[in-house]
Amino acid sequence: MNQGFFWNSFVMVGHVDAFLRMIERAVPDLYEAFAAIKESIYTDDEDQVIRHLYASIPPSNFSHEVLAVRANDLAVLPVKDVGWSDWGEPSRVLSTLARIGIRAEWAQSAS
Repeated sequence: MNQGFFWNSFVMVGHVDAFLRMIERAVPDLYEAFAAIKESIYTDDEDQVIRHLYASIPPSNFSHEVLAVRANDLAVLPVKDVGWSDWGEPSRVLSTLARIGIRAEWAQSAS
């Protein structure tokens, strides 16, 4: 980092539509599988349709199958003076919120 290289924090910022276009171009079959269930979202069938979809699609890797393939659609920006927290578990999210003085309503029932 002292030589000007970047540390990949995998923080992504963008419009949902831009990410969806990248997915559509990189893995069109996967995109179409999700697009096909759009009408079932917010219906009584939603849970069953989503479970069936996930049971029928192959595993995929967003980094390799989308980001690496659509690298020209991406930009890298340096960011200074930011903290980092691995929010892989709810307790870590709650710890970060407490550290910055926030107690979200949803967190009150979680603790």
